[in-house]
Amino acid sequence: MLLNVLLSLFGLLYYLPFVNKGIVLYDEGYYLHIADRILKGQIPYRDFFLQFFPLYFYILSGVFKVVGEEIIVERILTLFLCLSILFLNLKLVEKLGIRSIKLKILVFLSIISFGFPLINNPSILAWISVFVVMLLNYAIVYWLKKDKNIVLVGLCLALLFALKQNLGVYFFLLTNIFVLLNSKNRVKDFLVLNLTFVAISVSWVYYFFHTNWSLLGGFISHNQRYLSIYPFSYPPISFLAQPFGIFKLIPYYLPIIYLLILIKNFKKIKLPILFYLVSSLVGFFGTVVPTSDLLHVYPFYSMILIGGLLVFKKNKVVLILTIISIISGFYLTIFREYYRYQPGYSFQNTQLKFAKAKGIFIDSSLASQLSGVDQFIKKNKGGNSYVLVYPFSPMLYFLYDINNPSRYSIYYPGYLDMQQEESVLEEIKNKRVKFIITVSEYKFKTPISRYIERQKEVYNNGIFRVFKII
Repeated sequence: MLLNVLLSLFGLLYYLPFVNKGIVLYDEGYYLHIADRILKGQIPYRDFFLQFFPLYFYILSGVFKVVGEEIIVERILTLFLCLSILFLNLKLVEKLGIRSIKLKILVFLSIISFGFPLINNPSILAWISVFVVMLLNYAIVYWLKKDKNIVLVGLCLALLFALKQNLGVYFFLLTNIFVLLNSKNRVKDFLVLNLTFVAISVSWVYYFFHTNWSLLGGFISHNQRYLSIYPFSYPPISFLAQPFGIFKLIPYYLPIIYLLILIKNFKKIKLPILFYLVSSLVGFFGTVVPTSDLLHVYPFYSMILIGGLLVFKKNKVVLILTIISIISGFYLTIFREYYRYQPGYSFQNTQLKFAKAKGIFIDSSLASQLSGVDQFIKKNKGGNSYVLVYPFSPMLYFLYDINNPSRYSIYYPGYLDMQQEESVLEEIKNKRVKFIITVSEYKFKTPISRYIERQKEVYNNGIFRVFKII
C-alpha cells in the first residue's frame, strides 16, 4: 500500500507541471463549450446537437457550477481521473499477481508515460472512459471472488454507455459473454446485469428524447454518417523502411500481437487477468476506430502494456517492448509537438489574458492572435452576443464569452447534411449574426462555406479571419 501511495505521489509530481500548459481550440473547446451551454440551461439534443452521450458534459458542468467556469478546472478534473487510473491500476495488479517491485515500477511507468501530459485534455472522452473501464475491472474481480454484486458490473456498463456510445455497446457485449461463460448462476446473473444496465440507460434516454424521438433517430444516423466521414486506416508495415519507423508501428501492432497470443492461449490465462487484457484491447480498438490518429491510440495503450506484463511476466521480449514503449511515450510528451499538432511544451510559455483561462500558458504566437481577435470582436460586435465560429474551434465561444447561434459546433465537410447546413444559415439570419470567425482552412464546397466567401473580410490575424455579414 505504501509503495502504491508513493508511486501515485511521484505521478502527481510528474503531471503537475503540464496541467496549465497548452490549449486545444477544437476538441478541448468542444467539451468546454458544451458544458457552458448546459450551465446556461440548454438541454443536449433538444437545444443543441451533441455527438456523444451526455454524462461527462454534465459532470464537467456540475464541477464548473461548484468551483468556477475555467479551463484550469477542467484540467484538474482530468488530472484527478488520470491519478485515479494510476492508483487503481497499481492496486489491481497486486490483486492479479504482480508483487515484484520492478514490475510494479514498469506498471507505473507504463501509465504515466502515456498518461495525462500526452493528452492533457479529455480528448474524445478518453480519460474518463479508461477510468470507468478500470472500475469495471474491479467490479469483475469482486464478482468472480464473491460470486455476488453483479449489480456493480451493470452500473459500470451503464456509466460507460452514458459516456461514449460505441465503447458502451462493445463492453456490454464483452461483459455479457464473459458472465455467461463464467457464472455459476448464469440466468440470475445475466438478468440482474442486464436489468441494471437497461433500467439506468432507458431512464436517461427517455428523459432526453421522449419529447421528440426523431432527435434520437438523428443522433443515430449522424453516428452512422460519421464512420463514412473518417474512413478507417491503419499504418502500413512499409513504415519499417523509414528511420525510426518501428516506433510508429509498435503502438498499433503490439495490441494485434497480444490479441493473437490471447486467442491461442486464452484457456491458460486466469479469468481476472483475461478480462483485464481483453478489456484493454476492446477499449483500444473501440477508440482507434474510425479515426486511427495516434491521439486515439494512446489512452488504452498503457492498459495493454500492463496486460502484457500480467500475462507474460518473465518474457524478455515483452519486457523489452514495454520499455521501448515507455521511452517512446516520454519522448513524445517532452520533445515532440503538443497534442501532436502544436509547438511542444517548452513553447507553451505565454499566459492567456482571459477570465476563463487564468493561469493557462500557450505559445506566444497563438496567444497574440487570440487576443487580437478578442479585441476586435469586443470593439465591433455591439449589442449582439452571437458570433459564428467556423469550421470547428468552439474554444472561442468559451474564451470570448460569446454565444453560438447554431445548434451545431462542428462544420467540417460531411459532418452536417445539406438540410442541416441550410438550417444554420437560417439561424444566422434569424439571430442577426454580425460576424463570423474562421480558423485556418474555411473554403469548402458547402453552403456555409460559400456563404462566408460572399461576406466582407474585415480582420485577418494569423490563422484567424473575421467576416462581417453584409
